[in-house]
Amino acid sequence: MRPNVVRLCLPYIPHNGKVLDIGGGPDPFKLATHILDPYIEETAEGLMQRGGVPFKRPQGVEIIQGFGESIPFPDGFFDFVFCSETLNHCKDPVKVVEEMRRVARAGYIDVPAAIHELFEPHDAHPWRCFLLGPTELGFSRRVPGEPLTLLENFVGFLTWADDDSLIRKDYWEREARSSNEFYIQFVWSRPEDLKAREVSMEEVVPDLEGRWSGGIGGHLWPNTR
Repeated sequence: MRPNVVRLCLPYIPHNGKVLDIGGGPDPFKLATHILDPYIEETAEGLMQRGGVPFKRPQGVEIIQGFGESIPFPDGFFDFVFCSETLNHCKDPVKVVEEMRRVARAGYIDVPAAIHELFEPHDAHPWRCFLLGPTELGFSRRVPGEPLTLLENFVGFLTWADDDSLIRKDYWEREARSSNEFYIQFVWSRPEDLKAREVSMEEVVPDLEGRWSGGIGGHLWPNTR
C-alpha cells in the first residue's frame, strides 16, 4: 500500500461509511468494510489466499469472492471504493473502472505507471498504465512476446541518450528516494470525473517527448503524493 494513503482518503469517507476494497489481498485497506477478491476463499482450514496462504479477516469486514469487472452490489451502494495496485492485473481494467463509478460515490486508485513497467516488467501485469488527465487513465495492453526494455519500447524517442545506463541509474536513484514517484495515485470525488479507456503505445508515445522534463521524472506519471 502506498505511503500516506489513509490520510489521503479519509476526508472523502463519511463516518460509518461503506468502503469497498477491490483486490485487497494480504494487505487490505484499513478503513474497508467490504473486500472483493477472487482469490480469498473459505476452506476447511479457514479463509485462504492464493497459494494456500491463511487470510486473517479484519474484524467486522465482509469478504466477497469475485472480480472487479462485475461487482455484485447495486448502484451507489458504497460511499468509497479503494483500488490499489490491482488494475494492471485485471482482465479488463476499463470495465473495472466503470464498475467503480457505478457502485461508489468517490474512491481512490493507485497503479504502477507505464515507466515502472518498462524498468521492472512483470508477467502478471498485462497492462501498462498512463495518466491521461487528472482522473483519466489509459491502459495499453502488453502483447505476448513483445520487447520489454525501455529503449526497445521507446525506440526513436530516446535517441538523444548515448545508452540507457544513465536513464536506468536515474530511475533507480529516484525509486530509492520515493516509492511513489513511479506510481499513478489519485482520489476522485465524483463518478462522472473518473474515466478510463484503452490506448495503444503508438497513441501515447509521440506525446512523451514534449512532456519529458527534468530527467526521468517529468509529467508522465504525476500523482498526488
